[in-house]
Amino acid sequence: MTRTLFPRLVCLVLATGLSLVGKEDDSSEITAVLSTVHNGYVRTKQADNTFKPETFAFGEGGFTGTPVKDKSVDEQSFRKIAEAIAPSLTRLSYVSSHEPAKTDLLIMVYWGTTGTDQNASGGYNIGAAPIPPPPPPPQVISNGRGGVIVVQTPPPAQPPLSNPDQAAYDAASSAQNRKRDQDNNRNAQLLGYDEELAKYSLQTQSRHHLDLIDEVEDTRYFVILRAYDFQAVWKEKKQKLLWEVRYSIRARDHLFDEALVSMTHMASRYFGQNSKGLVRKEVPVGRVNLADPIFLEAFDKK
Repeated sequence: MTRTLFPRLVCLVLATGLSLVGKEDDSSEITAVLSTVHNGYVRTKQADNTFKPETFAFGEGGFTGTPVKDKSVDEQSFRKIAEAIAPSLTRLSYVSSHEPAKTDLLIMVYWGTTGTDQNASGGYNIGAAPIPPPPPPPQVISNGRGGVIVVQTPPPAQPPLSNPDQAAYDAASSAQNRKRDQDNNRNAQLLGYDEELAKYSLQTQSRHHLDLIDEVEDTRYFVILRAYDFQAVWKEKKQKLLWEVRYSIRARDHLFDEALVSMTHMASRYFGQNSKGLVRKEVPVGRVNLADPIFLEAFDKK
């Protein structure tokens, strides 16, 4: 995910108004969050127990993941996504800055969807059913003395001949399973599920493990924020990662643009913090009214 050059740095200042508007028929969905801190990053608390303000600018990481022809993602611009994320940062005393010399953090924003080789009904399509084994040989019946029917012991069953169709099925099924594992591993790393799945690698039939696999195999919307030391990037051209957060929500029955603020609001409590593993919480997905941006400007690197 790290890139050698940061393509676009922006300052975003929003009006202070932000309102969450719930609807009676809103559904709830699990938002998964994994947040980590790096290079000794710790937020400083002030006398009133609030965080000391830190200034930031956004960087455009761009769309990543698997394209799935979803307009709610495909038609999203970096500016719209930054506007949706900024209020949650502001509530945590991360202050948007337009002065490079006074900017503490460069927050790179990545977004997208996960995808797999799934069929339209969900779940993996492993092809035709296995070829059943041949039926057992029939019992041999003959007339015995005095007209009594005797059931003779059937002859030993001969080993079935090699079935080329069965071999082809086995090969296709094996290839499908390998591809499924590759997809799951890639998506688990992208979403931050990999360590949690590793913990339950010996409990593959447990309810928790099955739930994790179900979430990884389903298409999910995700956002990744990576906060770097701005001055190190600006002056020394060094990428010093300070914190990272990955959060996602199931795409089924939702739209990315509508779910973005709700899942960001839930995930924001972990911005700049260590979540100590994957956190999965059910949150309502509702409509959110954002204030209009005052300005959005870009500034060039020196």
